[in-house]
Amino acid sequence: MKTLKYWYIIEHGEYMAAHGIVGGHERLPDGMKIHTSQIENVSIQEDGTVLIKTRNSEYHCSLRDALYHEFDERGRKLLPEFDILRDTYERKLEVPGQGDGALFVFDSEAEYFFVGAAFRVGERRKKFRRAPVHLGMFQDSVPMDWFDQMSGKHIRYAYFPYPGRIEFYDWTAIKTYIRNVGQKKIKVVISGKEYFMEPGRQISIFPTWNKNEQGGESDDGEVK
Repeated sequence: MKTLKYWYIIEHGEYMAAHGIVGGHERLPDGMKIHTSQIENVSIQEDGTVLIKTRNSEYHCSLRDALYHEFDERGRKLLPEFDILRDTYERKLEVPGQGDGALFVFDSEAEYFFVGAAFRVGERRKKFRRAPVHLGMFQDSVPMDWFDQMSGKHIRYAYFPYPGRIEFYDWTAIKTYIRNVGQKKIKVVISGKEYFMEPGRQISIFPTWNKNEQGGESDDGEVK
């Protein structure tokens, strides 16, 4: 069974195609980013699976994995009641708990590991649904910045998406939550300390009074 993860549909010249991370393909390796040939039909099943049919293939896609923000106007028209589906199934990027904080959602199968991120200062929020990638000569990085004008607080995180691990090189001293929503273990490195996150787990990192120290940590258990 062919699947597409983190998928969306856009116009390709005179035809429509789906983009995503492929799995179960007889000729392509799992985890490869592809776009399909011309879409002939799109249908939604009762279990929330979207079937995308091309001339020679049928792809099974989950509404919970769709990148709704990447659909173009014609692509949105191929999903009946697109706005309702987005409101129902799009991943909620909300920082847990109270007070200032940050949330990172990762999956080893997603491009740059990135599924989404959110910052919170007081009642104000900043969400990232696209990875703000900086293309480097030898290594790409993912920097995320937000300056909250009301409080004057500058939140900045940045990491290198190396093969097999995420390594943060910039970190703000606020409570930070990291979730692994994928199917494989993820290694996260923060200030030289390694965290091995099992699928479906969330950890929280607590700041300390000393800005040069990483702080405490806790395992918040399974992601619901």
